[in-house]
Amino acid sequence: MLDALMRQGAEIPFSCRGGVCQVCLQRCVSGEPSAASVATVSPELRHKGYFLPCTCIPTGDMEFEAPRREDLVVSATVERKSLLAPDVMGVWVRVPESFVYEPGQFITLHRPGDLLMRSYSVASVPGAEPILEFHVRRMPDGEMSGWIFNEMSEGEELEIQGPFGTCHYTAAMSGSPLLLLGGGTGLAPLWGVVRKALEAGHQGEIHLYHGVGTMPDLYRHGELKALEAEYPSFTYHPCVSGEDAADGVCRGRIHAMIRGEHPELQGWQVFIAGPPDMVSAAQGIVLAAGAAAEDVHADSFEYRDLRTEGRAPSSVVGVEEDTPAAEGGPGLDWPPADLDLWNAVDGGRVIREVLEDFYPRVFADPRLKPFFAGLTEQRLIEKQYAFLRQIFTGEKTYFGGRPRNAHHWMVISDELFDYRARIMEECIRRTGLAEPLVERWMEVEDYYRPDIVKDKPFPRVAAGIVQPMDGYEDFVMEAGSLCDSCFQEIPAGTRIRYHVRLGTMYCPGCSQAESTDDVAASV
Repeated sequence: MLDALMRQGAEIPFSCRGGVCQVCLQRCVSGEPSAASVATVSPELRHKGYFLPCTCIPTGDMEFEAPRREDLVVSATVERKSLLAPDVMGVWVRVPESFVYEPGQFITLHRPGDLLMRSYSVASVPGAEPILEFHVRRMPDGEMSGWIFNEMSEGEELEIQGPFGTCHYTAAMSGSPLLLLGGGTGLAPLWGVVRKALEAGHQGEIHLYHGVGTMPDLYRHGELKALEAEYPSFTYHPCVSGEDAADGVCRGRIHAMIRGEHPELQGWQVFIAGPPDMVSAAQGIVLAAGAAAEDVHADSFEYRDLRTEGRAPSSVVGVEEDTPAAEGGPGLDWPPADLDLWNAVDGGRVIREVLEDFYPRVFADPRLKPFFAGLTEQRLIEKQYAFLRQIFTGEKTYFGGRPRNAHHWMVISDELFDYRARIMEECIRRTGLAEPLVERWMEVEDYYRPDIVKDKPFPRVAAGIVQPMDGYEDFVMEAGSLCDSCFQEIPAGTRIRYHVRLGTMYCPGCSQAESTDDVAASV
């Protein structure tokens, strides 16, 4: 529905386009919103007819209207603001004493005088003073962050919506070990969650990892070290990836840290917050380490590019949802879940065993290895585990592209597809799985054959838009990532070069060299 509104030029606020931030919330007057469009809406608002256009695919006629102010907004006052790091502003706002929230949830802040809204995680813990704390990162040319840094004043009146989200600590977690992973301002919800857990007398061990690019970005460092000294059960792991770290600070990215420090996470409660790429990668790692999907609480900082100078649109055309994959459509949907097969593979243990056998063979195979240039065995195991887990269970555990998009540039014949399948089947049989179960697993492997086998590349489709088939584009990063050439961190707000077919990205220092290479030919 949101796409349809945008095509018609309708003025409707939105941000993440994925049902997370709830900025686009609307009220249904007649008709029936889809189940997906109300899944993350609070029961109170759902009862009043509210739904999310960004996740709504109507099944019949619908009539809706803008939200009623009294249903959504709460008046608040800016109490104070203060720099926490060179590009991170702490903001504290006073709300009515009746305002109820949990640390780790998020609210949507309205800029006075226009429709601009942005969602921020709550970093505070409920106490005697009804004051909410937020951590706001400055984005280059960012409209909202620019206003907060440069214009928002103490004592200013504004409006907020919320709270939203389920990424918060509950009493039921008190006996479980906690793993908290935050990238950049992803520390905000975790700063609230860890203090709530400690104040509640949490019985299990708690590990908090905070990953940043440089030492000045490592805010709340002193306070977290003080908590570590006060509570023997709490361990703080500061991580810096972009420069030499000071004493007591890990050098590297938190993904690498948790692989080595926490190889088994069965029974753990895991909280992850930060840029989308970081959250997706961390989810794959912790799921592959045995964490249950229902015990992984993720807060991905996804948002529309609100900067005045962002990525320029390419020469692209729209694609209808029923367009075949070979003509640029989205490809096949998820097959029916098979919980019996999931139970038979011991809740994922056998899947990991198969993948840890399969991918070393793939990387040693001259016919298959070229399709995985620049990737690691470990990352592929983690992504494929999350993918298969979602297929077997129906749970939302995979956050990568579906097979059609992931393989869109690969020219793969039926013979090569079968060659790969035979290696997978051999790895499955080596586990001793019963023959009927092997056959059911191989049916899953064959399900996406129509999306993968082709004699020429498919165009990649993102949000219903056909992307260019080859070449490079320059655009500004919305979230931090790594350069695929020098492997150094690319901070959010950096203008990078991106290879549209391979999905590789290059920092400013590597862009010129990479653009002159025939990267496609090497693959």
